[in-house]
Amino acid sequence: MKRWLPWLLAPALMAVLTLLSFPRNPALLADTDTRVLLSVIREEPNPWRWFTGDWPLGNHFYRPISTAVFQIDNALYGEQAWGYGLTNAALAAACILLLFWVVRELTSKPWMAAAASGLFGLWHVAPAMGLGWIFLAAAFAALVGLRRRGSPWLILAAFVASYWLSAEFGPMNSVRLQVVDWLPGRTASVMAVFCLISIASYARFERTGAPR
Repeated sequence: MKRWLPWLLAPALMAVLTLLSFPRNPALLADTDTRVLLSVIREEPNPWRWFTGDWPLGNHFYRPISTAVFQIDNALYGEQAWGYGLTNAALAAACILLLFWVVRELTSKPWMAAAASGLFGLWHVAPAMGLGWIFLAAAFAALVGLRRRGSPWLILAAFVASYWLSAEFGPMNSVRLQVVDWLPGRTASVMAVFCLISIASYARFERTGAPR
């Protein structure tokens, strides 16, 4: 276990930064979906209601656990937007750490678990406006070098690396904005928490306890 602890530093740092950067803007509660969610929840305070049918938005989704998390926030914070933002950030932080557990159980490679969960955490820390386009431009700039008779292998490596980075940094905007900064986006992170726990638990069972 001790050999894994240093590798936890990267995902733990990303989780802490995600928590510290939680959204606080009162406008969080002004979003149309959020207003409808809270309005319906306040009219129907019985939490069991959402286990027998559609969730508060009425758009044919079965999301009782996500709705229950909203109900808890409503009871704790009322109209204080920062509390809802903190919950979103806490769920995202939990997913970052749980991904480390999943990769650790699947691979037994600490560096791989740290890299995967650290990169996933980086997506949540802050929007990376323009970084995806910058790396994409660098990828095509590498191709220009090919026409100038540079080393083809070095140029190919630069192109692949730059293109990969553009693909990685590009989605950072949507992950941060949709999962942390948009309150209904927690439906994805609530689901992810349970999915990651299930995957990691089953992988551990297969690795340590299942009949060979």
